[in-house]
Amino acid sequence: MNPQARAAIAEARKRPPIAKGYPKLSDGYDSQLEREYAAVLEAQRVAGEILWWKHHAMRLRLAEGTYYSTDFLVMLPNYELELRETKGWLREAARVRVKVIAEMYPFRVVMVRAERYRGTYSNWTYEVV
Repeated sequence: MNPQARAAIAEARKRPPIAKGYPKLSDGYDSQLEREYAAVLEAQRVAGEILWWKHHAMRLRLAEGTYYSTDFLVMLPNYELELRETKGWLREAARVRVKVIAEMYPFRVVMVRAERYRGTYSNWTYEVV
């Protein structure tokens, strides 16, 4: 990993930790997992592995009165858009919602998981839905 990518990850980890019981962090992320994955995406952008990314960029309609807000929208080097959903704990309802999105919309949907060790996430795994 190049020095700029390492610096982006280090900077993201300096932000204050999650205050339990609050719906969103002060920087707009829903969780520490999302914040750290944003640092991973920024490192990938700097390295040229992706072209662009945005947090909570889109809200998709699933049914009447039911919407899905994607965690991350990512543009790949071939200009395809990909929805990436980060999950620490994957409940069955979340898995079903993501599968419905994959069937309804023309995006590749990727579940992003990580292991937490001593307060930080690592060993990122990706599952295409």
